[in-house]
Amino acid sequence: MAEEKNKVVEIIETCMVVPDKETPKHRLWLSNLDLFNHKDHAPTFYLYKPNGNPNDFFSVETLKKALGKALVTFYPLAGRLSLDEDGRLEVDCNAEGALFSVASAHCTVEGFGDFRPSPAVRQLLVPSVTEAERSSILMLFQLNTLKHGFNGERDLSTFKAVAVHLWRTACKARGLADEQDTRLFVIADARAWLQPPLPAGYLGNAVVRVSANLQVGELVSKPFELGVAKIEETTNMVDDEYLRSFVDLLEKVKCDKKLLMDSRGIKRTDFYVVSWLTLPIYEADFGWGKPWFMGRASMRCIGHAYLKRTPGDSSGGVTVTLAFETGNMPRFKEIFYSDLDSHV
Repeated sequence: MAEEKNKVVEIIETCMVVPDKETPKHRLWLSNLDLFNHKDHAPTFYLYKPNGNPNDFFSVETLKKALGKALVTFYPLAGRLSLDEDGRLEVDCNAEGALFSVASAHCTVEGFGDFRPSPAVRQLLVPSVTEAERSSILMLFQLNTLKHGFNGERDLSTFKAVAVHLWRTACKARGLADEQDTRLFVIADARAWLQPPLPAGYLGNAVVRVSANLQVGELVSKPFELGVAKIEETTNMVDDEYLRSFVDLLEKVKCDKKLLMDSRGIKRTDFYVVSWLTLPIYEADFGWGKPWFMGRASMRCIGHAYLKRTPGDSSGGVTVTLAFETGNMPRFKEIFYSDLDSHV
């Protein structure tokens, strides 16, 4: 973004919003799935257009009151990340509150271009967590005011089709040899398979990352349906036994930090796709209507893509947010569209 260096955000107010009623005080044990996942915040942002009374648009006091009420039900999010006597991470449900900041950005919406994730977008629109005292806060909000530069559930097959297309495109753009092994990482939801089922309102991680494996030559030269079948084969193996075995494995290797870090790594031959197509994030109405845009403020690693609904598109359009090697990106874009034309 050309204007990034000139953007300045002025923090007007920062406070802690606590539950507006007494909440249970206890320590919440974290499962191995919680501990295995990345220990950082998901940096997302939502954009809204003014409607109705401009003086009441996203009222700070209204938002604080609403957040205080929500934290009564979801009280663990008002707690802090802490360590137990054995050094294991847990949540201290102490009702210290969620961080709430109000900021004014001295820039226009157009200055952000297509809102592609970047360190600058995260720095400008997402609360900072670099300070030591903020690192244990579980939930942070920042209400940003930008200058005015302008006056349904998806079928799972959509995800599979787009994921395979991205996987094949990545292999071709990287110039991988036919005999090389390649993996497509996807997220499998554990909630549907655990027995007994998780309780309603469960806030912990209940997803696992699994991989579909093929040789590059098979993936790019054989029918498109082969990749789709591999995804189905991979996700179908996730059941109650698989999940419990995985959690037990994490317990055994929890002290081997190198092994855990290596297991999270993405090789140059791999690709990772996360679907946000069915998440209820597009209707986040705080009282002033739905957002006209939402997205990630930054990306975690190279070879990683998020699938989102296309803003304002009721026909089922999908938007891909991608982090890829800079040198291979032009080739990726070329192959992505040329192969797409051959499939439709």
